[in-house]
Amino acid sequence: MIANAVWSNYFQVGKTALSTGDSATAETMFREALAVASTQALEPLHEANSAFGLALALLPQQGQRGEAQQLLRKAIRLYSTGSNLDCAVFVSCVSSLADSYCQESFPERALPLLKQAVKIVSQRAGLSAPQLVPLFKRMALIYSEKRYYRKADLCFQRAIKNSA
Repeated sequence: MIANAVWSNYFQVGKTALSTGDSATAETMFREALAVASTQALEPLHEANSAFGLALALLPQQGQRGEAQQLLRKAIRLYSTGSNLDCAVFVSCVSSLADSYCQESFPERALPLLKQAVKIVSQRAGLSAPQLVPLFKRMALIYSEKRYYRKADLCFQRAIKNSA
């Protein structure tokens, strides 16, 4: 399928640009990949990956955090409703959004997101999935900053248990 090949080219160039720190090229390529994925009715995974990549390109740019967060929410929604969830990519996407919320001093937005991600990953990969570790660690840090030490300790214990 030609649209799939076009999407793949845009996406791969975007990934390469992002990995080398070329945010402008990454942004352009991910925007094109997202447009192809959205208009050509490709798999939702293509759209989710494009939105996630574009968000990562936008996050470091001044004044782009709002659009980046919107793209991350879209990617999370698409990842979580797909049938073949890559838990590691999903957790990375959720972690990026949670970190962005915390950087803006809105940890109360991050906690429900992290809890929902724990639920989704647990259902898909099991309660002892190693992908849960970064989610529990972020939750523990937020609880600790909020002085909910008991909840923070429980999250740290879960993180330790899942990393063993």
